[in-house]
Amino acid sequence: MLGTVCSQRDFIDPCNESDALCGIKVPVSWNAVAKGSRIPKFSDGVTREYEGYDGQIIKQADANLLAYPLKAITRPEEIKRDLLYYEPQIDKSGPAMSYSVLALQYARLGDGEKAYELFVRSFCPNQLPPFGVISEGAGETNPYFTTGAGGLLQMVINGFCGLDLTDKGIKQLPSALPKHWKKIILT
Repeated sequence: MLGTVCSQRDFIDPCNESDALCGIKVPVSWNAVAKGSRIPKFSDGVTREYEGYDGQIIKQADANLLAYPLKAITRPEEIKRDLLYYEPQIDKSGPAMSYSVLALQYARLGDGEKAYELFVRSFCPNQLPPFGVISEGAGETNPYFTTGAGGLLQMVINGFCGLDLTDKGIKQLPSALPKHWKKIILT
């Protein structure tokens, strides 16, 4: 739900910019919706999963998606606060991609060891023989969970390697590898 709100809000600016190119006016109501959207918070500043959320176990790391890939939350202290709050709230049998998103954010915050711990947690419990493909949830037998595999790729490329896609091209952000890794080479 929060991701949808932020995606809608972030969608409006490019639409407004394209007005001149296409000669099509964005409805005034779209701007009103974008300006009226908000991200609910607990009193301690932790992002609420949704309005009315009060600490229940969650299926996946929705609130953490606001930091990556949506970039709606950018201050490191806010990202860390949400990471610390939501990691233990994730359903242990939930989808594989939650832990890869947390791992990516820890790598970008400079904590390679915590990033590696969550990176491993994002796929090891979900691997299926004989080829180690990933199921959606730990202990499930239905492979191949593409979203989980995509989360692993994003974790390595955008987390450990720090690559960030922007309107101006690819940037490399500061990130951290686990201590037992010497380097990553992308070719």
